[in-house]
Amino acid sequence: MSIAELEARIDTISADIVRQKEVLQNLQRRKSVAQRDLNAIRDPVARLPLEISSEIFIECLPSHPSPDARHAPLLFLTVCNKWADIALATSQLWASINLDDQRSGPPSLLETWLKRAGSRALSISVPHKITGEISAVIGRQAERLRDLKIYHDDYDISLLSKAGFPFLETLTMSGLDTDQFSCNAVGTTNILRACPNLVECTFDGVFSADNYDEEILVFPRVRSLNFGK
Repeated sequence: MSIAELEARIDTISADIVRQKEVLQNLQRRKSVAQRDLNAIRDPVARLPLEISSEIFIECLPSHPSPDARHAPLLFLTVCNKWADIALATSQLWASINLDDQRSGPPSLLETWLKRAGSRALSISVPHKITGEISAVIGRQAERLRDLKIYHDDYDISLLSKAGFPFLETLTMSGLDTDQFSCNAVGTTNILRACPNLVECTFDGVFSADNYDEEILVFPRVRSLNFGK
């Protein structure tokens, strides 16, 4: 057999492999759809009133919900169409998010997550370097924030200092692990000024590198002010 014939044979086999992969992918999609339909028929949760099924889903939430498809609430979207409908109709499932690492998805995922919370107050935790895109999303939701936790050893607080947080009650700024990070005094003062209803404020592993003389800020609702490390 000549070189040309062998090359043609390899090309034919390669084309057959591609076609078989496409057939397999199509079968896998059809199986997934059929499995979701079967789950919906068998599932007793799907036959419960929405109020009850929503409460069950809420009880399944981890203490710090993150955008991980292996855990609630994103996991609910993959079981069957009925479970997805219940999850999307339960705004409380999406009122809290912990972006536990920088691979937690694009900023658009955070935006979608928070929109699903409807008009509920929000709790956001960012235990890693905050990007400009994430900061922008947080800024757009500033008026709905009730709890904000920011952890990093190299955080530019000015990213958020221009936002207003009229309903923020709990603010935590902390260095990662045992590391301290320098805090811009002007930016910190600005963000505190934007939080008139603070009840609890924590600075952990944070110090100011500036000698900044500013007027006294008054927070009449503060019940807890903590300084760690």
